[in-house]
Amino acid sequence: MDAPRIDDNVPEYRRSHTPGDLKLVRALCTLGLLDATEAKAHVTLVDMASEDPSANEGKSKAAAAIIALKHPALLILHLSSLDHEQHEYGRFAGSSAAVVLARRDDPALAAKVKARLDRLAADPASGIAQVISRSDIQARGSNPDADFFADARIDYEFETRCAGRSSYRER
Repeated sequence: MDAPRIDDNVPEYRRSHTPGDLKLVRALCTLGLLDATEAKAHVTLVDMASEDPSANEGKSKAAAAIIALKHPALLILHLSSLDHEQHEYGRFAGSSAAVVLARRDDPALAAKVKARLDRLAADPASGIAQVISRSDIQARGSNPDADFFADARIDYEFETRCAGRSSYRER
């Protein structure tokens, strides 16, 4: 691998389901790293290669072994089945929406939007689970442009292709 700023690498190859795929992943790894990781973690590449939830355990053991062996300043680990579940159901993965006011300096507008969001969050039939205020957003170090975050309920997600008026009507 020709990446001078990466010291060690176990690449993720999405289709690593066949013996040929696993051979490719092994060939792309930093020389000797995978063998040492497998021996220290007591896992094999097969244990880490699938997108099945059990592979997250293998990947986590391998990451712990790499930390013990190499002491990296930064280790990036992709837990693919967790990532899939978050995209499907969890927060911060397609299930939160930033609300940015057109006139941030208008307290009446902010109060009106907050009241509407709070009513939606209180309605079990709406897709909004909770509303996060600007002060909480700032305390978390999140999006500085957002006035509110709306978190979607499980089995709901926010559409990114919306245009025009909201389809939600107050009762």
